[in-house]
Amino acid sequence: TAKVLVFYSPVLVFLSINNVLNRVFFSIQDTKTPFYIGMCNVAINVSLNLLVVHILGVRGLAGSVTIATTVACGLRFIILRKRIGHLGMSSYLRAIIKTCLAGVIMAIFCSVTFFPLEMVLAGLLTGAKLRLAKLALLLLVALCSAFLYGLVLYFLGFREVKDIVHLVSSKLEARKKRKALN
Repeated sequence: TAKVLVFYSPVLVFLSINNVLNRVFFSIQDTKTPFYIGMCNVAINVSLNLLVVHILGVRGLAGSVTIATTVACGLRFIILRKRIGHLGMSSYLRAIIKTCLAGVIMAIFCSVTFFPLEMVLAGLLTGAKLRLAKLALLLLVALCSAFLYGLVLYFLGFREVKDIVHLVSSKLEARKKRKALN
């Protein structure tokens, strides 16, 4: 599952972007272009599936989805740019780079914390206690990783994360003021 996820996880970004770009097409009253691009996406995906399934197995299928969806996303950007002009591609690219950097840092953190600590647990515990401890460790590492991911994005200047931090801090400040008045 982990090996398949490595091939499939990049597609999540492009699926999200494709959804937004499809809405842009729909807002300019163009429903045909997303349909044709979707057909190209399916054709590329099936073709790649047939080419790589015997070599890479299930990982190849996941990789095919990622490649086909990425190509479809690129086509949507190119066509929209021709139709409506500047789309702010540089800001998208910066956001993708920052997100990928934060993801790599998070992955390194997960690797250097989970696996060594799992080995320590395996030396100390057995049976059901070991499984429960591994599950607790996984949850703890996942929570710490998510926090680290957000922290890295904050320091990289990711506007949405800064907005969330500002919103939470203003809510906490308002709560603090209400408490002081009571």
